[in-house]
Amino acid sequence: MNKLLIIPCFSAAWKSFSKWWLILCLVAAVPCLYSLFLVSGDIKASLKETREELQAFSEIMNDDSVDGMEKVEKLQRYLEDYQAKKKESVKEKKSFAILAGLVIVTIVLQVVLILYSKRATAKDDEEGRKDLNRGLARSLLLSLSYVVLAFVKLTPFVILFFPAAIVGIIFIFISPLLALLVFLLWFLGGLWFYSRWYFTDYIITETSANPFAALGESWSLTKGNQFAVWVLVLTAFILHIPAFFTLGLSTIPTRSFDFTLRATAYRQLKGEA
Repeated sequence: MNKLLIIPCFSAAWKSFSKWWLILCLVAAVPCLYSLFLVSGDIKASLKETREELQAFSEIMNDDSVDGMEKVEKLQRYLEDYQAKKKESVKEKKSFAILAGLVIVTIVLQVVLILYSKRATAKDDEEGRKDLNRGLARSLLLSLSYVVLAFVKLTPFVILFFPAAIVGIIFIFISPLLALLVFLLWFLGGLWFYSRWYFTDYIITETSANPFAALGESWSLTKGNQFAVWVLVLTAFILHIPAFFTLGLSTIPTRSFDFTLRATAYRQLKGEA
């Protein structure tokens, strides 16, 4: 079992990222920018719809040719017509189709980002290139495995919503402070499982795309290195905080560095660093 050294890991990750930053950022940029495009389109459509509603409402209320009761009836008919139009609209179906397509593209690009981050940290250029080509050829299969792993890693946080129900009962009937403590313990428990499965995304790109074999191997790799892995998990969380203030744009470089850091740590644990 290899020991995960944090400082050399960060140093090697930055060196590898700085060599491949353009490709890594471009791969990360595609889903991020497309998401921004969809969000901005939805915001514009919502604003336009709101303006039209306000204008129609204003016209009804300012119509002096009818009395108060007639205005109420006219407004009620308008609302009924508006709701009927919303039900008949196929916009939601189109949005769902676009969203589904975006999710698929994002998952595939996540796998590609994993492959390129592994390539960036390879010591042997020729072997790294071959590994990248093998991974790209299996990208769809790896994407399916990636989805399974994503659900499994999130499972400890959301199993049957049972912890959330307990927290709610404690908050209402016992103590908000105790409820917060129970929530933190539940969350940290889920985070512990997540950290033990932290390298599954890289393991599936090696010899087998079997997600369950990857879970077992990641568990073995992280044994005795939980503290160092928690530092990586915390770093990833901190790197993604600016996303809330930059409409997600900061995730382009930070996600790329996060993946490179994880790839560097993975190679170190495999004895390849």
